[in-house]
Amino acid sequence: MGEVELTRDKRIGRDVARKRMHPDLASAAGTVAVLRFLREATVQGRLEHPSIVPVYDLERTSEGTFFTMKRIRGDTLADVLARGLVRDEVRPSASTTPPDKGPRKWSLRAVLGAFVQVARAVHFAHTRGVVHRDLKPANVMLGEFGEVYVLDWGLAKNLADAPATTAAADRLTHPPLDPYAASSAGAASPSREREAAAATEAGSFLGTLGYAAPEQIVDAAGVDARADVYALGAILFEILAAEPAHPRIHAAQLLASTLAPVEVSARLGDRAPPELVELVGHALAVDRGERPADAGAVAEAVQRYLDGDRDLALRRAMAKDHRKRASALAESATRSGFTEGDPLGARRRALAELGRALALDAGDPESMRLLVSLLESPPAHVPDEVKTALGSRASDRRAALASRGAVSWLAALAMVPAMGLMGVRSWPAVLALAAVAALGALHAMRAARQEAQEIPPSAMLSGTVFVAAFSAIFGPLWLGTMAALACLVPWLTVGAASQRGRAIGFAAAGVLAPLGLSAVGVLPSQYAIREGSLVVTPLLLDFAPTATFVFLGLTCLLVFLIVAQFATSFRDEVDRSETSLRLLAWQLRQLAPSAGEAP
Repeated sequence: MGEVELTRDKRIGRDVARKRMHPDLASAAGTVAVLRFLREATVQGRLEHPSIVPVYDLERTSEGTFFTMKRIRGDTLADVLARGLVRDEVRPSASTTPPDKGPRKWSLRAVLGAFVQVARAVHFAHTRGVVHRDLKPANVMLGEFGEVYVLDWGLAKNLADAPATTAAADRLTHPPLDPYAASSAGAASPSREREAAAATEAGSFLGTLGYAAPEQIVDAAGVDARADVYALGAILFEILAAEPAHPRIHAAQLLASTLAPVEVSARLGDRAPPELVELVGHALAVDRGERPADAGAVAEAVQRYLDGDRDLALRRAMAKDHRKRASALAESATRSGFTEGDPLGARRRALAELGRALALDAGDPESMRLLVSLLESPPAHVPDEVKTALGSRASDRRAALASRGAVSWLAALAMVPAMGLMGVRSWPAVLALAAVAALGALHAMRAARQEAQEIPPSAMLSGTVFVAAFSAIFGPLWLGTMAALACLVPWLTVGAASQRGRAIGFAAAGVLAPLGLSAVGVLPSQYAIREGSLVVTPLLLDFAPTATFVFLGLTCLLVFLIVAQFATSFRDEVDRSETSLRLLAWQLRQLAPSAGEAP
């Protein structure tokens, strides 16, 4: 429609921008061109808003028609997007490059904040009955000091105007040769303006392809505020995706793309927050009834996201402080040779700080890695609470194994009558052996009902006497040793760690005591070597051939079963504990991504 030049307001002493009509355009289109030019000045002048450039004066002289505006400085949003955005949504500064070191690069969050101001300015225009019809990044100016302006109201439609007036003003419309270079009503030369004025009728397409709503193409006369909502959606898509919503292709294909739905979710994917993806999807709906009601709704939706983003930034900063404190405490708690202070207390406080950090920022990979590292390095000293829990678990395990011990003692007691089949030489000794087996069973049953931490010495003594008796029957170096092992394995698996030496001593005494008594002559020797054969002389029983082999077989079987059940129970407990620890370690590793893995 015209050209803008810098001029000086001598009365006030300021630079202003003056826009005047092309003289040859005015002569070619006459009153129609003047009508459009005057409408642009009056519409823009009536929209008194901080983000709409104010009009100072409007005048018609012999030199032509012109109006003056505030001079603004800055970059268009198109230039800002072309340079690329800093994809850091919580960066507090809008720029990462000082103004004196080249063009600045804006952060995504800063541009979204400017977009909110644009949407609010457009909403203000809508409340005054004005539709912009040519919103695009090139018509948004970002000032040096945070100013945001919506430019070029030359295609604005006043919904209050009569249809005939609007149609007459729109008669200068023409399709753009380069849809991304200029608006459809923005003349590149007087010849193009004359060509457009002669070729286009009222109600034809107005706007810029790629940002204009579908109804601006198929029903220009029925355009309302929701056309600007579509343009805002296209701008927001370009901000988030770093590419236009409609690819920059041939104009005919661009028209077809505008009339087709935009695959917003598929194209934005994970590059944008889901709430903004949903907003863009609604704003770019082909059916204007599915779009947000007005530009104010668009502004509020983006502002809600930014408010949450600011809250996220604050939470992340607080989480970082907690993580730093946790890191220092963890270093003190896990330092090799750390003895000063309270290492367990430092570890407890470190875990508490990490809990606060993760509560504020659950996805922070650094906090996750620190947590896993702390949990995988156990404390040098076991906390009292853990000792209590371990003691309770050990008591339960001992009670279960003591029940098996009682069964083993009862099985040994059941073998005493079988001795009578072999021929008894000393019934008092055999009955004493039966009493010892019964006493051992009673001790085991009692231990199964109590939460004792240790095996009573009397129970071990009973086992020692039983082993000594077996040694007196078959000799200490034969079944006596097997009986000693049958007692030793349960004692080592059931008893406390502090009892291990005692258990080995009691078991060995059952074998060594009869052997020592034989060596000093208190008991007759049970072993003799005659013509290369080892001869065993029993002290308590006779060796009836059949009964002896049956008894020996049962005794070996009993020893095998006793050792096997306690060994397998112990192994099962070890396997369960190792599996539990491995699963815990695996779950902990899932909390924190590996160094090369994206969080």
